[in-house]
Amino acid sequence: MTLNAIFEAVKFGDTIEIESTNVMAGSAKKRYKVGRKTKLKKGTIEKITLSNVMNPKGVKSYLYKRNDKVRMAVGDMAASVKSARII
Repeated sequence: MTLNAIFEAVKFGDTIEIESTNVMAGSAKKRYKVGRKTKLKKGTIEKITLSNVMNPKGVKSYLYKRNDKVRMAVGDMAASVKSARII
């Protein structure tokens, strides 16, 4: 399943597993609980808030969709998604 398909399919409360890399933490596979879906910039950008299942009060992660491309951020830092699946 592609990241675009996962972005469209998830709903509030779903759990997804994402393997990602970023500059500070390196590579990691984590489970996230899907929070709210919002629209930014008059609907041109969609955002999903993700909270870590193991540390729900920790830093939030985000999935952004702009121009049919989905990107991930951990806090305010970009992250590259290697693989993702809905659990």
